[in-house]
Amino acid sequence: MKKLVRIFSIGLLIIILSAVSQSCKNKTESSSENTAALSESEITETKLPEGKQVLEEPVKHLNQPVDVTALGTNKPDNSKTKTEGASNESRSDKLTKKYKSLLVFHADDSMEVNKPKLAVLVLARDANQEAVKLEVLEESNAQDDNVKTDTTVDLGSKMKARLIPFSGSKVDFEIEPLGDDEQSFRADRKKILWQWKITPLKEGQHELKLSIQIIEKDGEAVSLPARNIPVLIYAKPEDFMSKVGNFFSTKYEWIITAVLIPVIIGIVNIKMRNRNNRQNQALP
Repeated sequence: MKKLVRIFSIGLLIIILSAVSQSCKNKTESSSENTAALSESEITETKLPEGKQVLEEPVKHLNQPVDVTALGTNKPDNSKTKTEGASNESRSDKLTKKYKSLLVFHADDSMEVNKPKLAVLVLARDANQEAVKLEVLEESNAQDDNVKTDTTVDLGSKMKARLIPFSGSKVDFEIEPLGDDEQSFRADRKKILWQWKITPLKEGQHELKLSIQIIEKDGEAVSLPARNIPVLIYAKPEDFMSKVGNFFSTKYEWIITAVLIPVIIGIVNIKMRNRNNRQNQALP
């Protein structure tokens, strides 16, 4: 009985293994058939779209130079190299380049209340920007090197420049022009200069307006709108010593009339009184 059971078990195992082996064989053949079907239906029968080839010439040997002009969209990007070369060139030419028209203006961004400073404007033709900038900074005794420049300004034979408060009120700033508002270019004069003595009267941020206008062009009068450039200046509070000095410099008349004159009169009266007393004592 046990022998029959063993034989039956072995036979059943053989049948199962045969079934599994046949199943794997069928799957392999099916997969091969499917792959072949895909290759025939999708790859061999599908046509590539017509278009321009990326390489217009046969690929050359690696050791031979390649003509990059034939590489269509695969050209190297030389924009960065060109930009770096241009920037280096501009830096080297900066000290010698001249501009057909040039405006350079400077006023200290930060000032002290009641302490005057100079603001300077230069208009120039065929001038070097760096040279004019240094001149403006020296003329204004600048405490910083922040300048306003413009190389597109239109220049006439006769120009007018004014520095005025933006609001039109002179309460916050005192501005005194050191020269005429109107100046002219001449044949031997390619540069004109304006100066203003400016004094902040109140603490805080103030806005001024630099107004530039063409009066004559090529010897003929013209009527063109003025070009206005904003100028921002922060006024700091003055320190104690500046306040004392400013008080004596601005209130000296009051000091003389209210303090010194009464003191002098009092001293004179005391001396006269002492003299009279001595004279009275000398009498018998």
